[in-house]
Amino acid sequence: MSGDINECENVENRLKYVLTLRLTDMGFQQDEIRILSDFVYQDLVNYITKGNPRNHDALCKAVDGPLSSWLPDWLDYWLLKWRQRVKLSFGSTDEERNFDADTEKAIGMIGTRQMRKLNRMAMLGLVEEGEICGTSIVSDFVARSVVQELVAEEGVKGAVDAIKGNPALVKRMIISKIAELRSMDRPLVVVNLQLSQGNGQ
Repeated sequence: MSGDINECENVENRLKYVLTLRLTDMGFQQDEIRILSDFVYQDLVNYITKGNPRNHDALCKAVDGPLSSWLPDWLDYWLLKWRQRVKLSFGSTDEERNFDADTEKAIGMIGTRQMRKLNRMAMLGLVEEGEICGTSIVSDFVARSVVQELVAEEGVKGAVDAIKGNPALVKRMIISKIAELRSMDRPLVVVNLQLSQGNGQ
């Protein structure tokens, strides 16, 4: 069994290497690749594993299979979405979305496991609609926004009960929120870049 795990770890390293080579071939400079590589890697893993990054088998099959045939087109589309959906910020930013105390309380009561399921539902919905960039960040925002809307309508307990007991309602709300986000023509994700100082920090 440990051999399989090591093999998958090697596959992940190979995937990162393939992405770096592809970005280099596309003419990106090293500084740009450093910004893009981790971001695109996470989105590609989410895409391959359908929002379940623990699914190492899917990752292994993709990298050892037809990845090279569809990766160039996928990466071209991802870069298009990157330019549409991501804003680069230097230094601190005050654009981070904070949720109110009742929403955070409801999220705590819902629990990590259920919120993870909600995130995955949102991630699958995003990918199905072609929103393949920033999937981890945007799916988390969608999931929390759904909780916030339910809290506003039903209160904390009502929101928790709906999330746990009414998956059809939750799915409809996720689809609606994704449609709302897709209609926006502004960035959905802010990436904060820390400028290096003279002391090397």
